[in-house]
Amino acid sequence: MFELDVDFEFEEFDLGITFGFKYWRASKRSCFTLYRYIDNFLLLLTMSMRFPECYKDIIASLWCFDNWTGRDAKIIDKCEFSSDELIEMYRYEIEQDDAKKYWIGSNEDKSEMCWPNFIGGSSATTATMLDNFYMYVFDALEVGPKYVE
Repeated sequence: MFELDVDFEFEEFDLGITFGFKYWRASKRSCFTLYRYIDNFLLLLTMSMRFPECYKDIIASLWCFDNWTGRDAKIIDKCEFSSDELIEMYRYEIEQDDAKKYWIGSNEDKSEMCWPNFIGGSSATTATMLDNFYMYVFDALEVGPKYVE
């Protein structure tokens, strides 16, 4: 007779899908992005075991042996479970080579997979006007280059 508990647990981790817009001011390139991200996490399988501990009082008193020969004598006086013994059966740290997986767009300033890419075309006036518009919006939302840590 013993007690056995098996626990299977995942460490808390972040998983999500992000839709974003990136603008590289130097190249005047803009890009909508859609990607999933997942953090590294831990998978843990543990077992907890408890065994019975039984005992008998050998000498309750020096002048009385009722605990051996008396009417209420027992073979074993008391049994109880031991404290938990935790055993780590399996531990696996899941590490992502690439925590972000881009489905649309890119994290780099390049044309591949980027849309709408160059919105202003080749006109310097249109590109400057679009750049000023982006900087106005980024400042209003407090997400522009000034706010990056």
